[in-house]
Amino acid sequence: MRGRLVDAGWGADLGFPALVLDPSGDPISVHVFESPDLPAHWSRLDRFEGPGYQCVEVNVHGPSGNVEASIYVLGT
Repeated sequence: MRGRLVDAGWGADLGFPALVLDPSGDPISVHVFESPDLPAHWSRLDRFEGPGYQCVEVNVHGPSGNVEASIYVLGT
């Protein structure tokens, strides 16, 4: 996954920059977790992140190969 981290969004004041996806950007290191319970909590996560962010599907390269993942990025 490539992009850039920007000092924007509600997390910036807490030391958590927002992600803007950009195919020509730098590689972004992420942690991927998996849970069979996650689908039941997407709406809760959406409310937590708020209207300034959107959940998008991305392709993440890891030690076992590529996986599809969902990640919150700065809204446009």
